[in-house]
Amino acid sequence: MEIAKIGINPGLPLEMPYLEKYGVIELERGQKRKNEELDIKVDCAPIFLAQGNFYRAKNEIKEAIANYQLSALLNPEDAWVHFSLGEMYRKQGRLDQTIKEYQKAIELEPNIAWFHFALGEVYRKENKSNLALRSLKRAAQIDPSGIWLQNALGDLYLERKMYEEAYQHFEAASR
Repeated sequence: MEIAKIGINPGLPLEMPYLEKYGVIELERGQKRKNEELDIKVDCAPIFLAQGNFYRAKNEIKEAIANYQLSALLNPEDAWVHFSLGEMYRKQGRLDQTIKEYQKAIELEPNIAWFHFALGEVYRKENKSNLALRSLKRAAQIDPSGIWLQNALGDLYLERKMYEEAYQHFEAASR
């Protein structure tokens, strides 16, 4: 493989000032595009997602939200954009919007256990234990080996005073 140049790869080669502006560099492998029509919206959405991740890492929540919202507008079918946006709303304490974004992420990618787990944790925080249990059980169906998930289920059962079930999940997590 030959590296054509260093740049963000939204499908088009970009110049260095652009990279400096957004602070994200990845290797562009120099693959040529087929003759299909260029979809600027979908091709540029990852740039805003990366920028959102950059601001998230710096704990600049408002800037991260703005970039995730732009990415969601450009590519509303990206589950990770909605999940990331939900994470930022959770950090702000906007749990209704968090739930909405997590549900959208699950609708788009129903087989990612982490999405169900995160939704279950928000429901748990809002004292909606039946919804939390349903989300966490769904996550366990997808990824039964997740220690983090077994601990969360154990905690939820413990809160509900279902000690036998809690013990089973804590025991499964300790294996």
